[in-house]
Amino acid sequence: MKKDTPLCEACGARNIRLVTLRPDLAYWCCRECGHCLIDLKDGLEAGFDAAQIQYFGSGSLLLQEVPAVFEREILNERKRLAYNYIPPSSHVVEVGPGSGFFARLLKGQGHHVELVEHSSDLAEALGRQLCVPMHIGEFEKAVLSGGAADVFCSFHVIEHVKDPLAHLRTGLAAVRPGGIGLIATPNARSWQQNLFVGLSPNFDSAHLRVFSKASLRRYAKLSGWLIESECTPEYTSGWLRVLSKALRKIKGEDEEGTAGMYAAPSPKLSAVYRLAAILSWPIRQLQVRFGGGNEIFLVLRRPEENKED
Repeated sequence: MKKDTPLCEACGARNIRLVTLRPDLAYWCCRECGHCLIDLKDGLEAGFDAAQIQYFGSGSLLLQEVPAVFEREILNERKRLAYNYIPPSSHVVEVGPGSGFFARLLKGQGHHVELVEHSSDLAEALGRQLCVPMHIGEFEKAVLSGGAADVFCSFHVIEHVKDPLAHLRTGLAAVRPGGIGLIATPNARSWQQNLFVGLSPNFDSAHLRVFSKASLRRYAKLSGWLIESECTPEYTSGWLRVLSKALRKIKGEDEEGTAGMYAAPSPKLSAVYRLAAILSWPIRQLQVRFGGGNEIFLVLRRPEENKED
């Protein structure tokens, strides 16, 4: 039976199509704003819970102490983009810190870092490594010292959450008036996704949504943030993930079951990655210039409170 076509949840447009990647994975993609919402018969709640078990449990690939070659590239760019907006000796709240590499950088720079992690396994591991305040559970339900932070960081988290508006509003409430929000997420309008939709690295059962710049801006404004700046970084891993996805299809491998298999640290991987970085540099620069990078990086600011004369 044919599915009823829903409205785009981001812009309300009717011009929306169902993109089927495999029998168990499909997205409703808006032709107007580019926003993509996963199609789940059991709903977003079940999808969120399943992803937490698969990707963020005790066997998570995030439980590592040294960044791989592709993570170093991302970390350097993240530092370059973010450091201009983080005042000295800031109180920074980061949600979903992953392997904790960015939090470690911040702590080393003298910032007060506070982390929120849904996975108890990841939280316990990071707590031991970093010795920083840690909140375990959903960020949207976390008990934080409201309005005390200078900066809120959410890197590749918002695509996983059930309610992105609640996520952004909680981040807004966590920072002081004039405070900063730093958001990174995959780009639904990237060249990878536009040119090779079936091989897009952004489509994954753990990603409940894939945002475009237009849809992410809309959610940010609805939640009360002001938009300070935006860009679309592109990393060497973006095109390599397209190639690895194609290889999995050719070999008939389970894409998610073999996640990380081709990214295991090794001298061979480092050599291949450096060569790919050189060869892909021109196209990656064009992607960044024309807004087609496979990541959206948004800098937000909480409005200053109105002061009566």
